[in-house]
Amino acid sequence: MGTRLMTEPEVLATTKERLFTGHEADSGYTVVDTQFSTDNWLDDVPIPHEVIETLAPFNHVRVGSGYPDLVGAGSIESDSFRGHCGDLDSPPLTVVEAKGYGSTGGVDTETGIVQAHDRLQEANIGF
Repeated sequence: MGTRLMTEPEVLATTKERLFTGHEADSGYTVVDTQFSTDNWLDDVPIPHEVIETLAPFNHVRVGSGYPDLVGAGSIESDSFRGHCGDLDSPPLTVVEAKGYGSTGGVDTETGIVQAHDRLQEANIGF
């Protein structure tokens, strides 16, 4: 069985669903950067309606020196994070930089890691 190539919006939607618990049950809040509030991604590839629904709501939130793809405050799936944020007075601020296959046929993983690390200036957790 081959590996399915995912676009950046698909990677982000899957990450949002997997990483955050109860984001629909008022136990936290997530927001996705406005660059994903479009009908098409690179090379005019349509973004499936289900993906756009999963990504919503959208906003442009600055954290550190840039704008993460996803910002969340609230519960994180326990098997996704092994750390100690229990001593915080409020839910941890989590940032995610998603990378998926683009028009070049590659995934810019290095940039994603650098961006996520940079966002840690003002966030508790970065992916």
